[in-house]
Amino acid sequence: MLSAVLLKDVSSLSIFAPSFEYISMKSAFFILVFSISSSVLSAQYISSVTTPDTSIAAVTDTTDVAVKIANTITAADLKGHLSILASDEYEGRETGEKGNELAASYIANEFKKMGLPAIGLENSYFQKVAFNKTKWEKNALSVNDKEYKHLWDYLCFATLNEHMPFYTPEEVVFL
Repeated sequence: MLSAVLLKDVSSLSIFAPSFEYISMKSAFFILVFSISSSVLSAQYISSVTTPDTSIAAVTDTTDVAVKIANTITAADLKGHLSILASDEYEGRETGEKGNELAASYIANEFKKMGLPAIGLENSYFQKVAFNKTKWEKNALSVNDKEYKHLWDYLCFATLNEHMPFYTPEEVVFL
């Protein structure tokens, strides 16, 4: 009813074409919703928000050791270290793999170059972490010729199932 009243009032204004009064209720409702939502959305914008100036240090207390060290970090240094650690030589740095050992050694050498004290095991930069890794040569699940991906579609743990025989059911019934 409100839309009909609005249409009647609007159509009586001389600035609108005479064909305006033939707009359907659906169109009038869309125009009303659009105008309200656009005004609400524009109210969400705050023009006083600015991006911080990254050329000026946020903390400038030069007596603070953390500030002194932070001020020595450059974009070129970061790019160099990241390029090395992300290179193919480091093989993705997966835990327990050769690439992980290479990355750990690289970081330890960088700590040594920086003069950081070696406070890890046996005066090194390393600490022991208990870690077990198991894997199957092939871990596959298919139902009705549809293949499922381990860790994405299902979970299975090698250490809990290694004693179980291979099983190919003729029929699976879910209860």
